[in-house]
Amino acid sequence: MKTTCPYCKTDSVFYRAEKLTDTESSLDLQCADIKACGARTTYTLSVKKLLQPSRLPIDKQNPNPNGLLSSRQRIHCSCCGQPAVIYARYNPTHITSDFYTQCQNPACQARVLVDLSYQSTELPPITNVQLMAVQIIRTTPPKRRAELQLDLLAMAG
Repeated sequence: MKTTCPYCKTDSVFYRAEKLTDTESSLDLQCADIKACGARTTYTLSVKKLLQPSRLPIDKQNPNPNGLLSSRQRIHCSCCGQPAVIYARYNPTHITSDFYTQCQNPACQARVLVDLSYQSTELPPITNVQLMAVQIIRTTPPKRRAELQLDLLAMAG
């Protein structure tokens, strides 16, 4: 599953997933361009619509205990928990994606529409942080700015 940074549009790297419910997981991603951007974002991966129900009886269905996404970025069937494949993708915006998935378990073969949506930014892009720092420094009175410079020099030394 490939995702891009919502700030600089380069690839994002998956570093953590957490199961929220049987049909929803939280994903933490970091921009692969760490030096220029480095933003860390949180997305939600959730079942949007069951396109084709599972062939398994309800009592035999067993969702993956880890949620919809494994630690190796594999999508899992929300019905039986087995690996699923993404056979189509639609990106309505640069911060949302719809994945059309099909279970690889021959006994199940459920087809599910899964939604990936941006939730929040844990760490803003480096350029935003630098711009905020510059703005703070510019609006700081000269006397306080001199004190801050001395504090920074003391920390660096």
